[in-house]
This record gives sequence, C-alpha cells and structure tokens, in this order.
Amino acid sequence: MCRIRYLHLMAHFKMRVQIREQSSAFVRGFKSIIAADWLDMFSTPELQKLIAGDAADVDIDDLRYVMLGPWFWSLPWRPWP
Repeated sequence: MCRIRYLHLMAHFKMRVQIREQSSAFVRGFKSIIAADWLDMFSTPELQKLIAGDAADVDIDDLRYVMLGPWFWSLPWRPWP
C-alpha cells in the first residue's frame, strides 16, 4: 500500500508540480499565437499534430481535390496552373 501511494505521489510531483512553471509558460505562449476559443475547434489528436507536427507525407493533389471539389476540375479555366 505504501509503495502504491509513493508512486502516485511521485508521479504527481513529476507530472504536475515539477513542470508547472514550464507548462504555464508554454500555454501562455501558445495562447498568444492561437486564440483560446479557436482551440475548441480541434480534437486532441489534431492539437497534438498542430503542436508536434506529423511524420506523414501530405498529398498535395489529393488535398487540392478535396478542398476544391470535383466541380472545380470540370471548369474550362482554372485560376492557377
């Protein structure tokens, strides 16, 4: 019982108390870049990607197709090549 309590107290200290100042500074800086109410638009995995990045390659052609829609590609002209 004492070991489990010790582990909980040590984890709390390492994850909350010891890094409180650095975490607060990070949150203040992050909120100075992105408005706090905008953060509600993102899910937890999306925020993680926003902060840390993602190792996956971005398929630009697929992104254009999804963002512009199939109707765009049937136009006789396009605003950019």
